[in-house]
Amino acid sequence: MKGILSGNAEQITQLLSPQISAEKKGVQQDQKTNAMTGGRSGGTAAGNAAAGDKVHSDITNLVGSLTGSAASGLTSVGANLLSTGVSGSSASFDEAKTMQAQRAAQINDIVKSGASVAAGVIGGLPGSPGGWQDLASNALAGQS
Repeated sequence: MKGILSGNAEQITQLLSPQISAEKKGVQQDQKTNAMTGGRSGGTAAGNAAAGDKVHSDITNLVGSLTGSAASGLTSVGANLLSTGVSGSSASFDEAKTMQAQRAAQINDIVKSGASVAAGVIGGLPGSPGGWQDLASNALAGQS
């Protein structure tokens, strides 16, 4: 595709050399046959000259057709790459979102564990509601 779309006549000729060669050989064979079997009238000479023009026309049509096909193929490749890139970006975003949710859950677990430990420590301090001293004074108050 790159060589055909380059616009460089040498590259295009090199890429299409098998087709061009076959076309030229076919015309040369026809001209040779006409020279051996046909007369030397104006019609035969004109037909041989027209055959050369037809080769040129066929080559031009071939290049034009392939250039259009290559450009269309390149557009298709570009669209596919864009689609793949968008899909990859979307998958990466989803993965990052999942990782963020997992990390938030871990942090919540740590905070809850810390709060639970802190509540146990605070509950054991003298003078705190529900602490050992408060519970002991409530128990002893009922015995007087």
